[in-house]
This record gives sequence, structure tokens and C-alpha cells, in this order.
Amino acid sequence: MTSEIIAALIGAAIALVGGIVGAFLHHFLSLRTDRIKRERDRQEEGARSLSKKKNEAETRERDGKEREVERLREVLLESVSTRLETEDLEKFLEEVERKRDEDGLRWAERSRQVLENWLTERLQEAIEEPDSQEDRPVELSD
Repeated sequence: MTSEIIAALIGAAIALVGGIVGAFLHHFLSLRTDRIKRERDRQEEGARSLSKKKNEAETRERDGKEREVERLREVLLESVSTRLETEDLEKFLEEVERKRDEDGLRWAERSRQVLENWLTERLQEAIEEPDSQEDRPVELSD
């Protein structure tokens, strides 16, 4: 064998070994890349599900709060309706609706004590108004 053939065989062997090493290296790197992508996707999915659960919990809490506010409002109005005459009750309901329209839920989200104080003041005003009208002398025209 001549030196040229030996050199060609050695070159072919080096190329073969280099190709095999390159193929293994590419294979293992692509496996690692795939594993990293799967892990990232799993983390993103976990973050999405956590965010979704958080949003659902906030929605349930907000809905529960709105239901509680509405229930409290109904209880207060029922309590007032037993104490007031029809005309006074209508005025009071208009006042409540106006206040609710102005402030939205902020008004009803106040503490129970604040709402009771506001209700007591309005009841007192409603009770005092008819008394003050009765105290005035009525002039009869002949």
C-alpha cells in the first residue's frame, strides 16, 4: 500500500469518527433542548392554571360580596318598610337608589355599623318630617 492510500484511509476514518461524534452530539443536544422546552411548557401551563384559579376565586369572592351586599340591602329595606308609611317608604327607597347610583357598590360595601347609622339617621329624618308638618298650624280660608 502506498502512502497515498494510507493517507486516504486515515482521512476517511477521521471523517467517519468525526461524523459519528457530530451525530451523537447533535442527538444529545436536541434531546436536551426538547426536555427544556417541555419543562418550560409545563411551567407555563402551571402558571396559566394558577392564574385561572386565582381569577375564578376572585370572581366567586366578588359575586359572593355582591350577593351579600344585595342581601344586606334587602334586609335593611325590609326593616325600614315595616317602620315607615307608604309615602315615606317610597321617598326612602328613592334616596337609597339615588345613593346606590351615585356611589355604586362602594356605598353598600361600607361596614354594617356605618350603614345602620345612615339608616337610623334617615329613619329619624323620615319620622321627624311628618311630626314637624303636624306641629304647624293649618290655616283655614273662609
